[in-house]
Amino acid sequence: MKKFLFILFISINLFSQNIYYVSKTQGSDNNSGLSKNKPWKSISKVNTIKFNQGDKILFKCNEKWIGEQLNIKYSGTKNNPILVSSYGTGNKPILTLKTNLPNIWKDRTKWSKTNHNNVWKIQLWKNVNLSAVPRRLWLDNIEYLTTKSLTFDNYDGTYGINETHRFMFKKNGLLYLWAPTNPAEYYDELEYSGIIANQRILKFTLLVKNVSNIIIDNLDLRGGLHCAIRVINSNNITLTNCNIGLFSQAYGMHVDGGSNIGEIYNCSFDSAFRLQNPLDSKTIGQIASIGLGLNNGCSNYKIFKNKFVDWTWGIQSYAFTNYSNKHHIFANEFTAPSMSYAKAIEVGGNAPYNIVDVHIYNNYMHDFRTFALQICASNIYAHHNIIKNITKSSNMHNNFSNGGGIFVLKGIINVAPKNNFFFNNTIVNCNAEGFRIFSPKNYIFNNFLINCATASKSYPYLAITNTKHQNVENNFCIGSNLNSNKKRFKLGTNFLDISNFNKPDNNTSSNIKSNIVLEKNILDIIDTVLFTLPSNSPAINAGVDISKLVPKDFRDRNGVLVNRKNPNIGALGSGKIQKKNNQINELKLYLEAPYASGRMNTNLLHFLPTNQPYNISPWKFSKNTSVSKIKDNYIDWLLIELRNNLTNTKYKKVAILTNSGKIINPADGKNFYFSNIRNGNYYIVINHRNHLSVMSSKPVSIKNNVAIDYNFTDSQTKAYGNNPMTKLDDGKFAMPAGDIDANGKINDDDYKLVADHIPGKGYDLSDTDFNVVTNVLDFKFINKNRNRKTQVPK
Repeated sequence: MKKFLFILFISINLFSQNIYYVSKTQGSDNNSGLSKNKPWKSISKVNTIKFNQGDKILFKCNEKWIGEQLNIKYSGTKNNPILVSSYGTGNKPILTLKTNLPNIWKDRTKWSKTNHNNVWKIQLWKNVNLSAVPRRLWLDNIEYLTTKSLTFDNYDGTYGINETHRFMFKKNGLLYLWAPTNPAEYYDELEYSGIIANQRILKFTLLVKNVSNIIIDNLDLRGGLHCAIRVINSNNITLTNCNIGLFSQAYGMHVDGGSNIGEIYNCSFDSAFRLQNPLDSKTIGQIASIGLGLNNGCSNYKIFKNKFVDWTWGIQSYAFTNYSNKHHIFANEFTAPSMSYAKAIEVGGNAPYNIVDVHIYNNYMHDFRTFALQICASNIYAHHNIIKNITKSSNMHNNFSNGGGIFVLKGIINVAPKNNFFFNNTIVNCNAEGFRIFSPKNYIFNNFLINCATASKSYPYLAITNTKHQNVENNFCIGSNLNSNKKRFKLGTNFLDISNFNKPDNNTSSNIKSNIVLEKNILDIIDTVLFTLPSNSPAINAGVDISKLVPKDFRDRNGVLVNRKNPNIGALGSGKIQKKNNQINELKLYLEAPYASGRMNTNLLHFLPTNQPYNISPWKFSKNTSVSKIKDNYIDWLLIELRNNLTNTKYKKVAILTNSGKIINPADGKNFYFSNIRNGNYYIVINHRNHLSVMSSKPVSIKNNVAIDYNFTDSQTKAYGNNPMTKLDDGKFAMPAGDIDANGKINDDDYKLVADHIPGKGYDLSDTDFNVVTNVLDFKFINKNRNRKTQVPK
C-alpha cells in the first residue's frame, strides 16, 4: 500500500499543472515565473522550459515583446491542454517581430548614391542569401510600396524606385531606398516585418510544430517575414480572442503539414496594408498576402466569428501537394477596401490532392475587387452568405478580376470541379456576374441577385459557360438595369432573356428552371442594408427544399431558425430582426485629395485627432464627440447636416470617413445614423475641413427603422448644382480639394494660407494633398480647382 501511494505521489508531481507568468516590465529570467510577483521577463526564457500537460503560460496585458519568436514545443492532452494566454487588465499582450532595421543604416557613410534619381543603397547584411526578402517597410511610421527592380514597370505609371515605390531589398542583403538626401539624415526610423541578424531569420512570431492540444488565447501576434502564426504537423490547435497578422509579410496564420482538427474563433485578422498596389502575374509574388492559409495536409478546421481585413485572400484553402478537406468556415466577416486585388475566400487544389467537403456559410463578404468567392474544388457547400459591393479590379492580373460574386473555375492541373452547391446566398452590387460558372455539375438555387452586372451591358447577371449537368433553379434577380426582356443571362456562348434561359435543353442534361426577374421596387423586396425581407416580400418562403443540405437546427447569420422545407430566397431566415429606433444611412463619399484607384490613402492615420475638429469657425459645432482609438481605415472627420429645404439646417452630427468611402458613426463604428429626429424628406449635406461641401441633389426620405443607401461617388447627378464634384480618373466622383479657409470657394486666399504654413507637418488645413507635410505640393489642388465654388446653397 505504501508503495502504491508513493508511486501515485510521484505521478501527480510529474504532471502537476503550473501557471507561469511573463512580464516585460516587471519580470526577470532569474525568477521562478510561478507567481505574478516573480514573473519571467523574456520569450527566450519561455522557450527553454519544458511544459507539461495542463500548464498555462500567461503574458501580462498592456505589455509588448519585440524581436523574439515564441516556440510551442510540448503537447497537452484533450482534457488538459497547454494554454498560452494573458493576465491582468488592459490591451492584449503584443508579441511582434516588426522592428527597426539594423542600426548600420543610421551611419551616413554606409550609404552610397546610385545613378538613379534619389535612389541610395546600403549593405545591411553581409554573406547572406535571404530566404525571406523583406517586402514591407515603414519609413517614419508610414508604409510604402516596394518594387521588383530599379527599372521595373510598377503598372501604375511609374518605374522602379520612386516616391511611392520607395524601396527594394535584394537576397544578398542590399537595400535600395528612395530619399532626396542621405537616408541616414532624411529618415528617423526604418522598420520591417521580421528579424534578420547573425545569419538568423525569424519568419514566425509564434511557431506551433509537432504538438497537439494547444490553446492560444487573448494575444496580439504581429509581424513575421512569413507569418505571425505558423502551425506545422500539429493537431487540436485552438485560437480564440486573438489579433493576428498585423504587419505580417505573407500570411497572418499558415497551417499545413499534417495539421488536423482546429478551431479559430473571435479573432481579428488585419494585415494593416492600406496601399493601392497594382497586381499582375509578375508582381503577385511581391505583395500577395493571405489572412489564413489552410494548405497541404490539414483538415477539420472550424473558422467562425472572425474578421478578416485587407488581405489578397482572406482565407485560402489550397492543396498543392496534399489534401485540405472538411473545413467549416462560417459567421465570419471579410472585407478588403484597401486592396486593389482581393478575394474573401479561395478554395482549390491540384489532382490528386483535390479539396473536398468544405462548408462556407453565414459569412458577410463586402468591398472587394475581383471576386468574393473563388472555387476550384469539388463538394463545396456555400450557402446563406451575404456578398456586397464587389467591383472590377483595375490591376493587370486581370484574368479573374472582373468584379463578380462567386466564380467557379473549370479546373487547373487535372482538377475537374464538380458537385458544388450554392444556395440561399444574397449577392448585392456587383460590377459583373452574381455567378460565373466554368465547371460542370453545379447546383445553384434560392439565391438572391441584386444590382449585379452594373459595369457593362456585356456582363450577365448569371453566366453558365459550361452547360453540362447544371442545376440552376429558383434564383431571384432584381436591379435597375434589368427586366424580363433583357438578355442578361448567359448559357454557353448565348445571351438570353430570362424566359429562354429557363427553357429545358435535353442536349446538356441540365435542369434550369423557375429563375425569376422581379420588376418591382427593390426596397419592397429586400432591405439592401440589413438584408432582411419585408413582410410582403415575394421572396419569403419561396425557395426549394434544403432539408437534405442543412441540419434541422440550422440558423442564419442573425440567429434565426431557417425553414428548411420552404426557405426564403437569399441568406436570411423569415424571422424578424429588431431594429433600433433611429434613421440608418449607408452613406458613401470620396475626398479628392487622398483618393487613388478606388480607395483613399490613410497617410494622416497617426495624426488624426480623437476629438472632432469642427468646434471652431466657420463650423462652430460645439457638441463634444470623440473616439477612443483611431482605427487603421480612418481617413478624417466629417460634419453632416440634414436640411428640410435648400437652406435650413435641422440637424447636425459629426461622422468618420473610412478609406473605402463609407461614412460611419464615431460612437460604434457602424453605419452612420441620426437619432431622435422627425421622419421626413431631407437634403444630406457633407462638410469637410478643406474640401468643398456637397449636398444631395434631391431630398432623401428618412424614416424610423427604414435603412437607406446614398452614394455620392457614382454620379455627378447625386450632388446638387452644376458640376459640384470632381470627376476622378476611374470615373468616380469626389468632393473637390483646396478650400483651406472653408468659405465655399477656392482662390488666392487659400493659396496664401498654404504659403504661410510652409514648412509644416501634421494634421493641418493647409495639407491639401493629405501627405502629412505642408509644402509646395499642396498648391496642386488649389491650382487645379481655382475659382470653383461649392454648390450648396447658403
